[in-house]
Amino acid sequence: MVVVYGHPPIRIKVMNEIDGVTFEDCRPRAIFAEFDGIQVPVIGLADLKRNKLASGRPKDIDDLQQLP
Repeated sequence: MVVVYGHPPIRIKVMNEIDGVTFEDCRPRAIFAEFDGIQVPVIGLADLKRNKLASGRPKDIDDLQQLP
């Protein structure tokens, strides 16, 4: 399931499952971002790369090539 908040260019997607990684594995490596004074865990870069590669979608492969 995906829940989308906001409108481009300010939009976030909350997903309860993604390809290639599990929440349990990602949680210890999450980074925290602050939104309106609230600390929100966000997937770390290495896990995001694993997810993009596992999804295999052309858009995700393009995204993967743009990541550091």
